[in-house]
Amino acid sequence: MTCPLQTCALQAAATGAISAALAGCAFHLGQCIWRKVQAEGLAAEYAANEELRRVVGSLTALSLVPVDLVGEIFAVLAADERTPDCALVILEYFEATWIGRTSFGRRRAPSFAPETWSHFSHMDETTGRGWRTNN
Repeated sequence: MTCPLQTCALQAAATGAISAALAGCAFHLGQCIWRKVQAEGLAAEYAANEELRRVVGSLTALSLVPVDLVGEIFAVLAADERTPDCALVILEYFEATWIGRTSFGRRRAPSFAPETWSHFSHMDETTGRGWRTNN
């Protein structure tokens, strides 16, 4: 089942109310990140700053990497010296909501675990294609 990452739909599937494999929609992941950019007043900066656009695009692209590498790749992105200071609030949001913040060497549970939004396991190794990730 592909859904727009709405908590109620994910909870229904997780509790067994419906029988389905959970997979969030990459389009809606990107929309959530974009809404955060707008909420932080960074839309104009996004238009003008190539590095901010790179960070936002890279966060969305994390849905295409293996789940067990999401945290490691996120850490590389966050530590990249090219990452602008204005992107820090977006990175903090993404970590807290989509990956889980690190505390005492362990990741806390995020609102949406990478297993629910990563599409890597749905990719065909021979063609590089997978489930549709848009509506």
